[in-house]
Amino acid sequence: MSAPTALRLVADDLSGAAECTAVWAMAPGRPAPLLFGDALARAGSYAVDTDGRESDAATAAQRTTLAVRRALQQAGNERVLVYKKIDSTLRGHIASELAALLAEPGLFDAAVVCPALPEQGRTLRGGVLHVRGEPLKDLRELLRAADERAASVDAGDPFDEGARLVAVDAGDEADLDRLAATLLRSERRLLAVGSAGLARALARQLFGARAPQADPAQAGTGGPLVGVIGSFSPVAASQLDAIARDGRAAVIRLAPEGWLDAARAAEAVQQARHVSREGRPVMLATQGAPATGSSSRALVQAMAAAADPLLSSASTLVLTGGDTARAALDRLHIDELRVLGELEPGICLSRPARRDAPRIVTKAGAFGDAGALLRVIRRFDHPLIREQEGAA
Repeated sequence: MSAPTALRLVADDLSGAAECTAVWAMAPGRPAPLLFGDALARAGSYAVDTDGRESDAATAAQRTTLAVRRALQQAGNERVLVYKKIDSTLRGHIASELAALLAEPGLFDAAVVCPALPEQGRTLRGGVLHVRGEPLKDLRELLRAADERAASVDAGDPFDEGARLVAVDAGDEADLDRLAATLLRSERRLLAVGSAGLARALARQLFGARAPQADPAQAGTGGPLVGVIGSFSPVAASQLDAIARDGRAAVIRLAPEGWLDAARAAEAVQQARHVSREGRPVMLATQGAPATGSSSRALVQAMAAAADPLLSSASTLVLTGGDTARAALDRLHIDELRVLGELEPGICLSRPARRDAPRIVTKAGAFGDAGALLRVIRRFDHPLIREQEGAA
């Protein structure tokens, strides 16, 4: 059997999907479409965001199964490797999604799972996920909830023993490259499962490319930079603090109850519009803790709805948190992105298929150091970039 020629990635979160597909931007003749909403998949490699992480488990499993079926049905003469992208800290409905996929007759012989993301300090040792050296979760327990035949790679050859879910340890990029090579050589119908770490290793093997450094001048022209930060991560909070101290951009924060109150949210956005008209970047953010009895999806949808006048007039949107990004792009009726590359590890620059839409920067809430978002803003605010935009 010949090696796969295309990767089709199914993710439950938009920012994670963008992070995976950034490496495709350097693959000759292989654009990196990221599809969501009602966008239709097509030939070649692509990624699909099912938006399942914030849904219930049954809905997430149903969306994932449909997306995977489509990925295989549309293969034609191509040999396709399907990749189920999961969160590198094992958030989401992973067990339900994998159980549904393995229950589908004729799809896969087994699934190989490795959520390691070494560049963010996330490794798998003895089947246990570690974050910067500290144990976080036991992946094997999660997998057994999906299939009691789950096994760890250190148990000999688990496939020979009938295992259908296999956890594979990885501590660095070399481990992921070895695993990717094994997956691509296999004669079995395998489902690859992991975070951006294994997805990039597979793309390196298939396309011979690494994620490029993105150039802000590649996408979009003139106009304001607007950020929507819906993450409660302490990392995101420290990044906003750094921006506020710098003073280059205005940071407008409301507690969740404020964003869910239409009048208070409108007042905050009016303040942001005034700042934006002055030519300064503006960041709309949440603060404190999630509102009692309210979902994070309701919060980010309220933020996106309130910010709608700013979203439609921006040249650049900086969106932190996959559900935040999805809510903002849904407001703009954007259902396809081309990922151009990374501004920093895990911080991606994309251009919508619609040429009149703003360029998009996406980032998971917990990614990057305290200065990461400030450095991104400075890149877009550089005089050379303004000159390039004015000439475009």
